[in-house]
Amino acid sequence: MNGLSFGARFLLAILVIVRARPFVPRTCTSIEDQKRGACQMDHVLLQLHGTELQRSTTNQPVEVPSSPGCYFKHLTLASSKEECLGNTEWTRDTWGEEKKNSGACEEACKARKDGHDRHCNISSEWFFVPCQSPNCKFCYIPTADTSGTGLWCEVRRPPMDWSLLKTCPTAVNGSTKVKVLTYNLFWWYLFVKKGGYEGSACQLIADTAGPEQYDLMGFQECDNVWRVIEDAKKKGMSGDYDAISPGRALAIAYRKSRYTLLSEGMKDVGEDAPEQWWGKRSAQWARFQHRDGQTVFFVNHHGPLPVSKNGGCAGSATAYNIIKLIAENAYTSDVIILVGDFNAASGSSRIWTLDNFMHKIFSGDDHGGVDHIYSNCKSNVTSRNLGRGGSDHDALSAVFTL
Repeated sequence: MNGLSFGARFLLAILVIVRARPFVPRTCTSIEDQKRGACQMDHVLLQLHGTELQRSTTNQPVEVPSSPGCYFKHLTLASSKEECLGNTEWTRDTWGEEKKNSGACEEACKARKDGHDRHCNISSEWFFVPCQSPNCKFCYIPTADTSGTGLWCEVRRPPMDWSLLKTCPTAVNGSTKVKVLTYNLFWWYLFVKKGGYEGSACQLIADTAGPEQYDLMGFQECDNVWRVIEDAKKKGMSGDYDAISPGRALAIAYRKSRYTLLSEGMKDVGEDAPEQWWGKRSAQWARFQHRDGQTVFFVNHHGPLPVSKNGGCAGSATAYNIIKLIAENAYTSDVIILVGDFNAASGSSRIWTLDNFMHKIFSGDDHGGVDHIYSNCKSNVTSRNLGRGGSDHDALSAVFTL
C-alpha cells in the first residue's frame, strides 16, 4: 500500500513538471527597465516534499544587446511577410543600418519604428546601443524638405544648422601632412587630339609634387589614370602609387606606401540639364588609413552642366546627394576632403549648399571658378593654384597638417 501510494505521488509530480511553463515576466515592460537591469524572469522550480509541490522563483536578468547598433523586437504577431517573421528576440536592424543609417544615433534608430510597424503590420520595440569608440558613423537625420523633387535624384535635406561635416576630428594633433591634388585633364583634347602635348599635364604634376610628393590625387576627365601616373614618373615624380578608376572618367590615385585603402565606392549624384546633356554625374569616394593611424575620407567629383545650372538634378540636389554620400559612408574620426571640377561657381545653388555644410578650402579661376577643395578641417591648410598644364582647367593643390 505504502509503495503504491509513493509511486502514484511520484508519477503525479513528474506530470506536473512536464506541463510546467515559464512565467511571462511582468517587470519587463520597457527598454528603460531592461537598461536598469530591473527585468526578472520567474522560473518555476518544482520540489517534491511529501505530498505537496512547492513553487519558488529565482531572479535572472534578461539579456539586452551590448554591441553598438540599432535593434528591434516584435511585441505582437508579425504579418506573413518574410522579412517580418519571428524577431521576438532583440534583432539587429541590418536593413535600416545599411539603408537608413539607423545605427548612427538613437534618433535615427527610433525613427525607424513607425515605418517598420506599418510595413509589417505589428507593434515593435526599439533599442539603441551607442558607439563608444572614436570610429563612429555620423548621425544624419534629414528633414522632410527635398531637392530634385519628383526626379531620380530626389534627396531629403539635412537641417540647415547640421554642422558635423564642419567638425574636424578631435584626434588630429598636427603630426601628419596630407598633400592632395585635383585636376581636370581635358582628356579628349589634351590626350586624344594632342597626344598628351608632350606630357605637359604630367610635367605639371611632377614639378609641383615637391619632396613630400602627393598623397591623394583626384582626376576628372581621365580615361587612363595609369598613363598619367607613369608619364608623371617619367617626368620626375617619385613614390609608389595605386589607383581606383570605377568609370565616368573619374580616378583617384594614392600613395600606397603611406596609405591603406579601407573601402571605396561611387554613386550618381546629379545629371546634366537637357540643354547640355552628356549624362549622369557621379561622386567617387575612398576611405584610407595613413600609416600613423589617421583615417581620410576622400571624395572626387565632376559636376553637371551647364556651368552653375540651378534646378532639376543639376542644382542643389547634386550638392545634397554628395553630403548624403559622405554622411552615410564616412566616420566621425575621418578627415574629409572633397575635391573636383564641380562645374559650378560661387553663387550657384550647388556651391551655396556645400559652403553651408563644409569648409571651402580653395577654388580655382577658370570658367568662373568651378574647381574646388572642401574639408571638415580648415586649420593648418596651405593651398595653391598650379596653372593649367595644357588643360582648360586649373590644377589645385592643398597640404593639410593633421
